Amino acid sequence: MTDSLTEPRPRSGWRPWSRRTPRAADLAVGILLLVLGAGRLVLDSVLGHDMDVWAAQGHQGQIDSADLAYMARIQGFLMTVLVVSVVALVFRAPWTALTQLLAAALAGALLTTAQHSWDRSHPDPAGRASEGEASHHRENTAVRIPGGMSPASTQHADAA
Repeated sequence: MTDSLTEPRPRSGWRPWSRRTPRAADLAVGILLLVLGAGRLVLDSVLGHDMDVWAAQGHQGQIDSADLAYMARIQGFLMTVLVVSVVALVFRAPWTALTQLLAAALAGALLTTAQHSWDRSHPDPAGRASEGEASHHRENTAVRIPGGMSPASTQHADAA
């Protein structure tokens, strides 16, 4: 039997969460990702959505599809930024996580604005959500409800 005089060295540092990311690298990556994300949102708004609306030449169907595609792209960006933020937290990079949450807030504000604009330009038919089919029962059976007759209609009915 052999005895080892030295203890085995513990395996520290092989997991991403075992030590904190250096502050300089954390800030550099965080600021870079924030600038790239904000730039992507601005370019997508100007060169993506606005150019699609311009190319639609006033055709409402194409404008609507451009609006929906823009909202879908913002949703995808928002999900990506949130995943990167979680990964940054796993790697113990708090500044990167914070900048990604700021980018997520920016994307959320843009998405809320786009959704509000869509809701204002496409209102639901009046009363559709609050009223059911039963509310139209009176309209559908109005022919069966007896009503008052004018004197001329009464004379005409009596003559017939």
